[in-house]
Amino acid sequence: MVDMDLKGDAISELPDAVLHQILSFLSTRESVRTSVLSTRWRSLWSAVPSLHFYQEEFPRRESLLELVERAWAARDADVTIITFRLVVSENIDRCYVGRWLENAAERNVEEAEVEVPVGSGHDGSGIVPDSLLRCQSLRSLKLVLPLWKVVFDDGAVGPGSLTTMHLKGIQSCKSSLGTLISSCPVLQELRLEDCYFDLLKITANELKCLTVSRCIFDAYNEVVISTPKLLSFHYTSGKAQGCFIRDMANLVDASIVLFNLSPQNSSVRAWSGSEIFKGLSHASSLTITYLGNQRLSVEEHLQYLPIYLNLKYLRLNILFSRECMEAIAYMLKHMPDLEILVVHNELVWYSIIEEHISWTSKQLTGGMLNRLKEIQLGNFGSSNHETEFIEFLVKNGRIAQDHDGSSLHQNWMKEELTSDYVVKRALNAVGSAAYLFIQMGAYRGGPNSFAVIGLASKPLHVFAKPRFICEWLPLTFHGDDNSSVTASGQTILPDWGYGRVYTVVVVNCTFSVDVGADGIGGCLVLRATTGGGSDRAAETEERFIAMEEAPGSVNVTMFSTPPKYDCLYCGSPLYGELSPQRVREWIAYHAKLFGLKSHFVIHDAGGVHRDVMEVLRPWMEKGLLTLQDVKEQERFDGYYHNQFLVLNDCLHRYKFMAKWIFVFDMDEFIYLPSETNLEPLLESFSGYTQFTIEQMPMSNTLCQFKDYGNTSRMWGIEKLVYRDARRKVRRDHKYAIQPRSASATGVHLSKNVAGPSLQETGGRIKYFHYHGTLAMRRDPCRELLNATKIFFDNTPYVLDETLRSVAGEVRMFELKMIGPRLAHARE
Repeated sequence: MVDMDLKGDAISELPDAVLHQILSFLSTRESVRTSVLSTRWRSLWSAVPSLHFYQEEFPRRESLLELVERAWAARDADVTIITFRLVVSENIDRCYVGRWLENAAERNVEEAEVEVPVGSGHDGSGIVPDSLLRCQSLRSLKLVLPLWKVVFDDGAVGPGSLTTMHLKGIQSCKSSLGTLISSCPVLQELRLEDCYFDLLKITANELKCLTVSRCIFDAYNEVVISTPKLLSFHYTSGKAQGCFIRDMANLVDASIVLFNLSPQNSSVRAWSGSEIFKGLSHASSLTITYLGNQRLSVEEHLQYLPIYLNLKYLRLNILFSRECMEAIAYMLKHMPDLEILVVHNELVWYSIIEEHISWTSKQLTGGMLNRLKEIQLGNFGSSNHETEFIEFLVKNGRIAQDHDGSSLHQNWMKEELTSDYVVKRALNAVGSAAYLFIQMGAYRGGPNSFAVIGLASKPLHVFAKPRFICEWLPLTFHGDDNSSVTASGQTILPDWGYGRVYTVVVVNCTFSVDVGADGIGGCLVLRATTGGGSDRAAETEERFIAMEEAPGSVNVTMFSTPPKYDCLYCGSPLYGELSPQRVREWIAYHAKLFGLKSHFVIHDAGGVHRDVMEVLRPWMEKGLLTLQDVKEQERFDGYYHNQFLVLNDCLHRYKFMAKWIFVFDMDEFIYLPSETNLEPLLESFSGYTQFTIEQMPMSNTLCQFKDYGNTSRMWGIEKLVYRDARRKVRRDHKYAIQPRSASATGVHLSKNVAGPSLQETGGRIKYFHYHGTLAMRRDPCRELLNATKIFFDNTPYVLDETLRSVAGEVRMFELKMIGPRLAHARE
């Protein structure tokens, strides 16, 4: 290690490989500028493994061309290029672009991203180099090259490591693109935009996400898609009616835009609507937009419609008419478990002339809407056929009933996976005014126990005695037997009185016998009462299904087997205008500290804007981080963005997946003064249910004068090096807990645990607290000092470079884990 006190230019003493990695975080133009520092730096830029060119950095296009040519000329042919990125907004001759792509392929590029408008030349087109399409090191390919062609022959060996391919504006000669896709054995994400194809056949056994948007196809050829592991499918191109969609048994989310569908008996069978609908039959969420000038007809288009056994959510964007009512009713008969129906009328003008078409399906409902819970109608008018349709839905949409015939609201939580792989959460309200109960989640606590987490009226729980009664109804329950089981719910209010209109309530349901462990399935019903709080003359009761279990879905061994993770982070809700760079530092630091047997759960209450999302995405793709959208909780007036609610939900959601759950904020950095890693420390604390972590408050404005001019390029933990030296320390600020021994939790400590707590760790684990820096989207350095001790604003500070000393290791860890993707993260 270089002695920082003895060497004036310590960074120049680092090995070339380390300096190359550091320079890879810069754009190539910035990297080249370091060559003027000294002779040591003169040629370092020429061996940096990443080339990033952005036209916005150059005053003239010619300057950009000159630097790109110079960069390639300075590199030996055997120097590997990890990333080649070129983003320009002006025309560049296709000969340049083609040559640069060939250079990248020759140097075993792993990530290639090129965005160039139409190039110069008689037609502006080019051909994507064959060497790039065969490059075995290539993992990610993103090309925005309007009018460029892909030519790929049958039998050719494709890029064997490619997992992500985004193409925009590309033309495919004959079946070239389909052949290329078929030759990518590990391709998982494919996005095609504004492309042109003579023939498109997509066969990809590992593909998870497929988007085909605004593409044009030869009118006489078909589109065939065979993707057995596909989870997400979005098709908005003009020839959707020409699709064969096959082998999508794992499909979760799908959306498709249809134009004119040909009849069932069409001579061109591939253009039949049934072929499309059959391919989407496994989806649980489906959006269909039909914009054809011919009406959607049962006889013409839907005669062979399959049964959608998994479908829970259906959205129809259609040109609404009386004939459409017949088609929609027919479709609903094939969706027995549909829960949410959204119909949006795409017509912007309503005819005063009523159509005279007989609507027969209204007599053929047969209970087809038994499970429907929510109906949304958009852009509807007051014509007769629209009114009839609304009456039809109201009449046939039946709320599920319990065994004694009383209304039973099916109000368990719904969640969905967005196209960004974010788990979007939903909270369900029961009651009126200040809701009696607002459920966020319900989870098993064992073979005979459950926890239901939600919000309830704070005045009701302060001034009355509301009760919860738990009931388990097996799937075989018919209302006339004794198979149901009841128990009194134990309520815990874990927010220590901080609640406002609403307080957090954890309802623990423990039955005298095991329930559902036999695998037959069933549901947990919760009966919430007011305890006379709203009307002393009567006690109001609401009954709702808190949780459903399908047959065979419960594995009771999970309650006794070792957890998947050693450590799991439960984050408080993020809100406000957050700094992407601070988030980046925090994740990289703690991912290194906690290790690969850890997981991070981040809750977005409005703070995860686009730039922060770009920081989170690489770790999400690595499977190390889960992002949950909890912005809906903002509807309900609880304490601090319902922090206690979110943390208790996280505790019970991951109760059996982690040995330890850590609770602290994203402006706090855990540090082990004497331990080399976290595992032996946690092992020594295994006899305690929870332990607290000592706080080390840091200044959020004081930096060193020696860093003058460099702070904008430094990480926060490198430049904020002055620690509050006051003696008083609160050790109960943040903590870690063994979740299997806790029934509820708090922000600073849990008061609902079984077993001893440790509130003095002997300084073995601490956290540095950079208060307020997470929401500071500028360089935090406001005062530059030379002192090792100082009084500032009546507070004593001492120089503490503890985290500065490990920042380099964290940078290298990030680079090893996710590459240089976050090199340009903003403050």
